[in-house]
Amino acid sequence: KQLKAGGYMHFDGTGLKTLVAGQDKAWDGYLEVFTRDELTVFQFDLTKHADRLRLRINEFLGILVCDAESRNRAGAPGVTLSYCNAPPRRKLRDAARAPPPPAVQGARFIQALYELEREADRQGLSGEERVAFRRKRSRRVLYWFRKWLDGVLAIGLPPSDPVRKVAQYYVNHFEDLTRFIDHPELPLDNNAAEREFQRHAKLRKASLFAGSPEGGHRWATVFGVVRTAQKCNLDVLAYLTWLFERRGSHRKQFGMSAAELTPMAYR
Repeated sequence: KQLKAGGYMHFDGTGLKTLVAGQDKAWDGYLEVFTRDELTVFQFDLTKHADRLRLRINEFLGILVCDAESRNRAGAPGVTLSYCNAPPRRKLRDAARAPPPPAVQGARFIQALYELEREADRQGLSGEERVAFRRKRSRRVLYWFRKWLDGVLAIGLPPSDPVRKVAQYYVNHFEDLTRFIDHPELPLDNNAAEREFQRHAKLRKASLFAGSPEGGHRWATVFGVVRTAQKCNLDVLAYLTWLFERRGSHRKQFGMSAAELTPMAYR
């Protein structure tokens, strides 16, 4: 509820193999993360269907920062999307290692956008000041970047060429990839969500799978609670002890709602 009440949030998903009774092999489950600032919520599902995402964010009126996947567009009808600049940045950087001159040129444009963001951070710009900075400085880079993209598509590179692929991708999603210009709170990429999966990846490698669909849901619940507590700079063990005392067998005695038991409430 707190996440959906905000102006934006990051979203991403990854796999979580799950044991299901009656199945010969582990089921390809799906773990989603929704995050902004101190708040992190994980959700588990057995499918990656867009209708499941639609149910989860059906009351969200802000901007969803995510990757340019067709599922995200289908799962968030009516929601404004802000696409991540990290994938085209990585692909141009990889292509530039060859190095074909067009890839080097394209990588410089995106790198310039990131350098401008660092400069805005150094100046402590936020709100309207950051919007003004982006409209003056970043939009100028995007103007010439768009001309470069159109030029790449016009020179007749084969469809399999990596630089052409990036140029086509960027042109197809130009509005969503550049939405940050007019929204000071939005970053250039979705790295905040991707970083949330680093600990999940280590645990997934160690445990191999969730023991059941119920185990997958518990995995997601505990991960979200612990990550939010960590981001609130809490002693996680102390917080969980406090939480379980008030949510366990003595819950009626304490009579505390879920909202009163969050890491933020504990802090």
